[in-house]
Amino acid sequence: MSSVKPNSDAAQAAIVELNGLADIFKRIQETCWRKCISDISDSLLSPGEISCTDRCIAKYMETHTLIGNYLQGTSENKSPK
Repeated sequence: MSSVKPNSDAAQAAIVELNGLADIFKRIQETCWRKCISDISDSLLSPGEISCTDRCIAKYMETHTLIGNYLQGTSENKSPK
């Protein structure tokens, strides 16, 4: 039997993290679709759309990681020692 209670801090942290990931996915989808997909009449993406989407996702994730690392460092510097 699991020792993790449904309302434990670990469960709440997991829920917050999952919600954050879902939000990132939604933002990437909306942003990169709007920027890269111009013609939805074709069932396949063009090579240009594929390339644009790959670059868009990579840039979005790199930016997200940089900001996350910066905020984590800022948070650690402010924590009492």
